[in-house]
Amino acid sequence: MDQLATVDRFSALPWEILDDILGRLPVTDVMRTSILSKKWRDKWVDLSKLVFDDSSGATVFKDEDKFVKFVYHVLLSHRGQISKFMISAKSIPDKYYLDDWILFLSRNDIMDLILESKEFGPHDIYGLPSCLFSCQKLKHLYLTDCDVVLPPRTNGFPNLVSLELMRFWADDNVLEHLIRSCPNLERLALSWFVMEFGRLKICAPKLKSLYLEGEFYVYLENSPHLTDGSFRMNLKILLDEEMQIAAFVQMACDRLKVLELYDVEFYEMDEMRAIIYILNSSSNLKELRISVSTPVRKNVYDFLKAQFRSTCCFNQLRFVRINVYAEVEVEEIEEQRSDLEFIKLLLARSPILKKMYVNLTDPEGYDQWFMGKLLSFQRASKQLILKFSFSAS
Repeated sequence: MDQLATVDRFSALPWEILDDILGRLPVTDVMRTSILSKKWRDKWVDLSKLVFDDSSGATVFKDEDKFVKFVYHVLLSHRGQISKFMISAKSIPDKYYLDDWILFLSRNDIMDLILESKEFGPHDIYGLPSCLFSCQKLKHLYLTDCDVVLPPRTNGFPNLVSLELMRFWADDNVLEHLIRSCPNLERLALSWFVMEFGRLKICAPKLKSLYLEGEFYVYLENSPHLTDGSFRMNLKILLDEEMQIAAFVQMACDRLKVLELYDVEFYEMDEMRAIIYILNSSSNLKELRISVSTPVRKNVYDFLKAQFRSTCCFNQLRFVRINVYAEVEVEEIEEQRSDLEFIKLLLARSPILKKMYVNLTDPEGYDQWFMGKLLSFQRASKQLILKFSFSAS
C-alpha cells in the first residue's frame, strides 16, 4: 500500500501531455516545480507555451526592469520550439525589448502571440517590428496599444486564423490590406482604434466571427461564412449619412448575437426606429445592452406603443441590460415614458428571456414608482430574473 502511495503517476505522463498541462500555467509557477526533484529541475526550459501573466502575483511583475530581465532569462535558457508566447500585464515593456523578443520568436515557429496591456488609459504606442511578419506559421495574434505599420511587399499571415487588435492605431488602407492578406482568417476582433478616416472595408472570405467596438464605419465585403457578430458602439455609427440603417448592419443582422449600444437618445425617432429594425431583423440576437443618454419624448412613446400591434418577436433574446435616466422634461407625461415602453415591449415579446438588468441613473424619488411599473408589465418568459439597481451620473 505504501509503495502504491509513492508512485509518481504525474511525472510518468508523456511529455506532450505534461507540456500541454504546464503550458496553461504562468511560467513563474512552472519554474517552481524545479524543486520537486532532479527529474523536474529543467522541465520548464522545454515548455512550448510561455505565459507571463501578472495575475499569478509573482514579485517579478512589480518592477519592469526585473520583469524584462526575467523574460530574457527564460528565452535564453529555452530549448526547442515555442508555439505560444503570451505577456498579460499591467503594461507592456518598452518597444526596444519587444523587438528583441519578437525577433527571437520569429525563428521558433511561433503560432500564438499575445501581448496584452491590462491597464486602460494613455499608453506608449509601439510600432510592430517588421520581423513579426516573418512569422508565417502564426495562427493567433492578439495585440494591444500598437501602431500597425506593414513593411514593404509583405505577404501577411497566410495561416492566421484569429486576429484581435485592441486600442491601436492604423491607416485605413494598411488595416484593410492586413485583413486581405490573411486568407484563412476566421475570427476578427477590433476594439477602440484610431484610423485616418474612420472607415474600414473588411474582406475576409472565411470569416466566421466578427467583434467590433468603438466609433468607426465598416463595410463588409465577401464574408459569406460570417455566423457570429458582436457589435459594441454608438448607435449613430450604425446609421448612414441619411440616418438610415448602414448597409453593413443590414448584411450582418441575421448573424448578430451580441449588441451593445451606448449614448442612445430615446427622443430621436430615427434612432428608435433603427433599434426596432435591428431587433426585428436580428433573428439570432441573444444579448442586448443599451445605455440611454437623454430624457425621453412622447412621440417616441407613441411609436413604441404601435409596435404592440405588430408581429415583432425576439425569439432568441436571453439577456438584456439597459441603463436609463430618471429625469423627464417638464412638458412630458410620466406615464408616457419611451424607455419604459421599450422595456415593456422587450418583456412582452421575448419568450426565452432569462435575465434583465435595469439600472436607473439619478433616481431622485423615482425608484419606487419605476419598480412598480416594471412589476406591472406582462412577461412572455416564465423563467425571467429581473434585477433593478440605481446609480449616480
